[in-house]
Amino acid sequence: MQKFIIIRILNYKLTLIEKIKLIFFLKKNTIDKVYILSPKAFYYYLPLIFKKIKFYAICVDNIKNYKRPSKFFRKHLFKYVVNDRGKIFKRESTRTIQNQLTSHDDGELKYKFNFTIDKSDILKKYLPKNYIFFHFKKKIFNELNWQFSHLQILFHEFGKYSDNIVLTKDIDFDN
Repeated sequence: MQKFIIIRILNYKLTLIEKIKLIFFLKKNTIDKVYILSPKAFYYYLPLIFKKIKFYAICVDNIKNYKRPSKFFRKHLFKYVVNDRGKIFKRESTRTIQNQLTSHDDGELKYKFNFTIDKSDILKKYLPKNYIFFHFKKKIFNELNWQFSHLQILFHEFGKYSDNIVLTKDIDFDN
């Protein structure tokens, strides 16, 4: 069974109108899971309103026992991972924390992604109508111990779903 995902990318600081629209969106649509990757206070009120939705969130602990959200709101989250900013020694990267939050123990999931991102007129002119976007980061590539042949396999798989693959990379001095 293939699952359908709706992705909404929201501004970091929501206006009152955007908050109301989000509440109506959650009320109107059948939503199973919501991921809160940006720990803003407003998002932590949502699990109190929408009890049937599983909320996954990144929470923040800081010095002087500061917690966002508080323990009261955390107990209403289905799953959360804490970014402990009060640690003196090396702490986990945001990417690692997000991976912990979004990893699932329920086996391999297959999704059909359907979302749009606002693009400038210049990008609209040069990008194909349908494409798969891949951003290459050499650091991650090296951490995974990937070889060029691994990327070839990945792009071959992408080619099964789209004729167009857009590849970007960080500005590095590498091959």
